Amino acid sequence: MLMDSPFGYLDPTYQRRVSQKLPEMAEQVVVLVTESQWSDAVAGELADIAGQRYKLQYHDEQKYEYTEIVPTGETY
Repeated sequence: MLMDSPFGYLDPTYQRRVSQKLPEMAEQVVVLVTESQWSDAVAGELADIAGQRYKLQYHDEQKYEYTEIVPTGETY
């Protein structure tokens, strides 16, 4: 299952509840979030069970634009 910005308009209580249910919804779950959506409530539920985490880094070096995918174990 792929979810894009599932925590955007949720308060921390609902973010935590959704985060708790995600592992039950599918064998593999991919969640795309912004740094602001990877809140303490979300990180507290998902950080330890996440198999892999990546951060997309956008670069614009004089309009030679590209996006870099960086493996990370950091909390955002």
